[in-house]
Amino acid sequence: MRLLMIHAESFWYEARVKTPIAVEISEDEMNGNFGESLIVMYSTEKVDDDDPREVSRLAAEEVKSYISKIGQKPIVLFPFAFLVTRDEKSSSSTAARMEHLLMEALGDSNLDVVPFGWYKKFTITSMGHKYTVHSARVTPAVQ
Repeated sequence: MRLLMIHAESFWYEARVKTPIAVEISEDEMNGNFGESLIVMYSTEKVDDDDPREVSRLAAEEVKSYISKIGQKPIVLFPFAFLVTRDEKSSSSTAARMEHLLMEALGDSNLDVVPFGWYKKFTITSMGHKYTVHSARVTPAVQ
């Protein structure tokens, strides 16, 4: 899994175009507007298909490590397939399942999600300090 974490001053999105693998969402979930938060953009990779639960655990550890640098913030999970190439992408079932696995692994009550499988219009205003942006890659251990 590839992660791009941004300590945001503000974040806004609007779900615009539904893809064939999109989750069904209500009218209220079509857009979101957040103040200071941690945006966690993530892309699942083929290797994640082997053990999605372990990957979500490792990703949660990475997120918590980053939070230790910026302080506790509301978390917004943002599935963002464009952190990997088409050939590197996991199965669509792993990608769709990852949101729930990450939510479980993070165990944070102050957690929101951007809908999976939609093309979105979005704006991120970053905080602009030395820890504003962090990228990481987590992979399951090779057996």
